[in-house]
Amino acid sequence: MKKLDPARIERKLRIMSELFELAFQTKRFQLRARHPELSEREINHRAYALIEKGCR
Repeated sequence: MKKLDPARIERKLRIMSELFELAFQTKRFQLRARHPELSEREINHRAYALIEKGCR
C-alpha cells in the first residue's frame, strides 16, 4: 500500500476548493444577471443547488 503524501493531498484539496469557488462565483454571476430581483441568499441557494445537480 502506498504511503499518503500530506503535501500532495493538501495541494489536491486546495485545487478542488479553488475549482468549487470558481464554479460558485460563476453561477452566482449568471443568476444575478438573469434574476436581478433575487436576494443574495436566494442566489447563493440556487448556485449551490445548480452545482450539486451538476455533480450527480
